Amino acid sequence: MAERLTLTASEAAKVLGISRPTIYQWAREKKVPCVEIDGRRLFPAKAIRHMADYGVLPTSSLQIDIKELARELLIELLRAEQASLTERIRALSGESEIELRGRRMTG
Repeated sequence: MAERLTLTASEAAKVLGISRPTIYQWAREKKVPCVEIDGRRLFPAKAIRHMADYGVLPTSSLQIDIKELARELLIELLRAEQASLTERIRALSGESEIELRGRRMTG
């Protein structure tokens, strides 16, 4: 399974060794990158791990490419949905992945 692109607030706080209220405060102050989807804040895993690995603590607002982050999140969600649908089709049909691919190629 591929590594997740995002972390929850609790996960991000744990990686950085800070409290949940602090990660939320930093997010509000734009000191850590995050996106809000359906009222839930998600933090880019690479950026948070980089901050932790190199001891980078925010001192000012960060400029992030929201479009790129949203694109990466959408790709992650679509891949998860595709995998889920493939598993459901396999379970319902009793066919192997090779049989399913062969069917797609022939029409």
